[in-house]
Amino acid sequence: MTDVVIQIDDTTKREAEAIFSQLGMSIPVAVKTFLARTITEGGLPFKVEPKTDEKSPYNPEFVAMIRQAEEDERNGKFIAKTMDELRAMEDEDSPYSPELIALIRQGEEDKRTGNVVIKTWEELEAMANE
Repeated sequence: MTDVVIQIDDTTKREAEAIFSQLGMSIPVAVKTFLARTITEGGLPFKVEPKTDEKSPYNPEFVAMIRQAEEDERNGKFIAKTMDELRAMEDEDSPYSPELIALIRQGEEDKRTGNVVIKTWEELEAMANE
């Protein structure tokens, strides 16, 4: 047997003890259960995701696409096209995915109908990092 020592604040310990007590276990038993399950699962026994701002109207995938486009532009991989040029490319062997073209079209439609809120890149970044 090996001892594992962790330091946690008093509030976390009290709250965890209350929950584990309702389940009929102590913190050491809960930690052993967590470690055994981690081994069985071959990783964490639950999904860990970055915190997202639920109030944000922007889909995290959309924000990631914007960031990738900016990175591509910095690396000289960005090609600027008008909507007419994108539409003309739909039936061609396009470097743009159909999903991206659909997303741009949806943005264009949202802008026409007033269903879009225009934000600066700084505002988008702030929302993504909240």
